[in-house]
Amino acid sequence: MEDELAKFGVTCRQFDDGLEIDGIERSKLQRPRGGVHCYDDHRVAMSFSVLALAASRPSLILEKACTSKTWPGWWDTMHLLFNVKLEGVELASESEDVKRHVNRGSASMFIIGMRGAGKTTTGRWAAKSLASEHKKLIDLDTELEIREKRTIPEIIKQDGWDYFRGRELALL
Repeated sequence: MEDELAKFGVTCRQFDDGLEIDGIERSKLQRPRGGVHCYDDHRVAMSFSVLALAASRPSLILEKACTSKTWPGWWDTMHLLFNVKLEGVELASESEDVKRHVNRGSASMFIIGMRGAGKTTTGRWAAKSLASEHKKLIDLDTELEIREKRTIPEIIKQDGWDYFRGRELALL
């Protein structure tokens, strides 16, 4: 964040638990040279798109598609609410250079996220949407509980987080 804020002429200091940002007049916000790199983080893209609204000069937001992780219509909403032209670009990835055929019918899907983020709910929805006699939802926690013959809280209480994470990884 510090590097990207500096592109706007904003000074900040990073701490273990957050940022301290020195405010400046809107008129002193600079146009970020080379655009704002979002590090494929939707929170960064959204934050800097709001800051770009305050700037008097256009700003380029790189990797703008990352906002679709949490708010697929973010850019449309920004346009409708603030009546501004918001544009961005996607950075070329190495995979675009190598064209290959992928048999999506035989591919597996892994949903990864923080505890309580909705992975199981999303997995159930995806399994239903992509229903196939050859595919089924395997919830890692449920599968681990079956194999260990105890609940996740019991595994963690009895053997600790390191054991739990190791068993998770082995199961993948």
